[in-house]
Amino acid sequence: MMGIFLHFLSVFLAVLTILVLIQAQQDDQSGFVSLDCGLPEHSNYSALKTGINYTSDAKFIDTGVRNGTPFISAIELRPLNNQAYIPYSAKSVLSSFFRFDIGSITNLEYRYKDDAYDRIWFPYQWNEMKQLSTSINNDDLVQNEYEPPAIVLSTAVTPVNVSAPLQLEWVADNLDEQFFAYFHFNEVEKLAENETRAFNVTVNGNSLYGGLVVPAYRVVNTLYSITPLTGAKRYAISLSKTENSTHPPILNAIEVYKVKDFSQSETKQDD
Repeated sequence: MMGIFLHFLSVFLAVLTILVLIQAQQDDQSGFVSLDCGLPEHSNYSALKTGINYTSDAKFIDTGVRNGTPFISAIELRPLNNQAYIPYSAKSVLSSFFRFDIGSITNLEYRYKDDAYDRIWFPYQWNEMKQLSTSINNDDLVQNEYEPPAIVLSTAVTPVNVSAPLQLEWVADNLDEQFFAYFHFNEVEKLAENETRAFNVTVNGNSLYGGLVVPAYRVVNTLYSITPLTGAKRYAISLSKTENSTHPPILNAIEVYKVKDFSQSETKQDD
């Protein structure tokens, strides 16, 4: 069954490439594929909240299927920068485990148009931490290849006790699960010349590659795991200030993805 599904998906994506090229010429949602399954043929509309343009799936679905009981309400495909979120292997994909806007002061979700890639950022209000915020727009923020939204990176949390670490964790279903974590930072306070904010990031006591973080003012800095996190039931993240740092650590946003492995999917094509 999985083999049939992947074959269908590969053909489906190839056909959708044509739609992507056409849509890229019509608006700034370049590369977006947004299908409302069951919408009458030749119909389209723009969602009021996001402004995302949706079209009918009639060109891609067999008529007999469309007349049956629908089992998919919508299909949304979004391109990402190919320098970011690199899969662990050619036969694996990254599935979003969680994505948080840390220290949100609005308690709102953000996606397109705030996020150019239409990622959904869920608010995470950390009551045990001190909230920091500033006013910043996308033009004021020096971005990197991940392009997290300015509205998300305009807030952060920091420990109330300036000597304490900033800690969070998540739990895996089993020891074989694999995760990639992405931590996004932006200095929201304009520090004086004699002030510094520097901290180390560890996962289960092990330093991440390049784990020393010195956030720059209005500059995006992303720290991520270059190999999958695996072999544990609990993943404890700790951000601890360095000895010479005058300020405690901050965290603006975090994304964690679970690796989905399809390496065995083609063994039984007739399932």
